[in-house]
Amino acid sequence: HFYSKIFAFSTDKTAKKWYNRYRIHAGKTNREGGVKKAVYVHIGQDYMVPLRQIVCIFDMDTATASARTRRLLTRLGDEGRIVDLCDDLPGSAVLCTGELGEILYLSPISSRTLQKRVEEGTL
Repeated sequence: HFYSKIFAFSTDKTAKKWYNRYRIHAGKTNREGGVKKAVYVHIGQDYMVPLRQIVCIFDMDTATASARTRRLLTRLGDEGRIVDLCDDLPGSAVLCTGELGEILYLSPISSRTLQKRVEEGTL
């Protein structure tokens, strides 16, 4: 069930190809050609998460300054609920909630880029 909600691909190019072929949109286009927004967000490597499951996006440069955020990171790490998508230092952390509880994705993509993707409904 978990993997039916998150799609893994071998490359970013494959993810974009899948997205363009089988894209799922929220709402309807209007007669003037209004834009539909995607309900999945590409968060790095080969992962896409449903927009409705995203609770928040942390900027990793400033997130660990807060004691509450550090406690959250510690708890999720102890429970094995952190998915590291980075080869190097993460740019952001995406907290999602779903059928299996909270999951934190460490993404190489900056929080600003992810924010734009969410707001614009783009991959």
